[in-house]
Amino acid sequence: MLPQMRGSVVFIMEKLLFSKPALTIQEQINLLKSRGLIIRDDIAAEKILENNNYYRLEGYWYSFYDEQDSDHHRFKNDVCLEDVIRIYNFDKKLRNVVFDAISEIEISFKTQFAYQIALAYGAFPFENGSCFKFIDNKAKADCIEKLKNEFSQSKEEFIEHFRNTYLNDLPPIWKLVEIMTFGEISNLYAFSLSKTIKKTIARHYGFRDNAVFASWIRQMCIIRNVCAHHARLWNKTISIKPAFPKKLDNQNFVSLFETNEDKYGRTRRLYNGLIMMQYLLTKINDENFRFMNKIGTLASEYKINIVRMGFPADRDIFNILSAMSNEC
Repeated sequence: MLPQMRGSVVFIMEKLLFSKPALTIQEQINLLKSRGLIIRDDIAAEKILENNNYYRLEGYWYSFYDEQDSDHHRFKNDVCLEDVIRIYNFDKKLRNVVFDAISEIEISFKTQFAYQIALAYGAFPFENGSCFKFIDNKAKADCIEKLKNEFSQSKEEFIEHFRNTYLNDLPPIWKLVEIMTFGEISNLYAFSLSKTIKKTIARHYGFRDNAVFASWIRQMCIIRNVCAHHARLWNKTISIKPAFPKKLDNQNFVSLFETNEDKYGRTRRLYNGLIMMQYLLTKINDENFRFMNKIGTLASEYKINIVRMGFPADRDIFNILSAMSNEC
């Protein structure tokens, strides 16, 4: 039983036991047809549904539901399965492009994290009480214990060599970061690392505010995990809203973000994350907007309405980026 609030009236919504039966592939096809989806080739549809879970695909076809009859999952007129698969295939390629970009960002961030810490606090910063400020001793102990477990279980050759050669409970920070996850490092940066090192790392990427940079890195972690688990990225609402900078090394990027909210959660759509990635990539490898060019080419090839991804409807972002590129 869940208490619900409607105005000042409290009412109880009773939970139900799920009782819907499993459907065969053909029954799934018949259900989709009954809801108005045009399926011209049952054999091709069978192949698709045999290899792609019905509810995985629903993340793509729900945008084709008739808003006037969405409760019954009725499709708009003239929507065919090929329309859904076109977006599905676009999303698969989009994830690959985005994952490659975030991999570069992750590697760079790990490098700066280890480098700046090692210069300031030496090889073993967890032994220095000034490097990381945990909320309490238990939080510190839990963190170190988790790192020790990862260290003891790692099969990386350089880690095995260190374990077999030295008595230390943990390897030096420049080795340790290579077996830590992006999420672990981003959390240490955001919540525990000394402010001095935070600022140094953030300034390396052109940020005046390390809290803004921390929120960007957290955003990158979330998007990376979406890609790594092959989940839907197109039309995705990211679970947290990033902080928007007032100043960056390249100030032109500041005006590119969509900061005004709408009913679709625009500020947490993928577009803002893509602009963040493009900015960081220009700081890392001077790539001159190749990343966003790839996104634009893909969207054009698959005839994607990029507004559903949070792109502004009133600005041609790709032309703006092209002009920025020419200025560089």
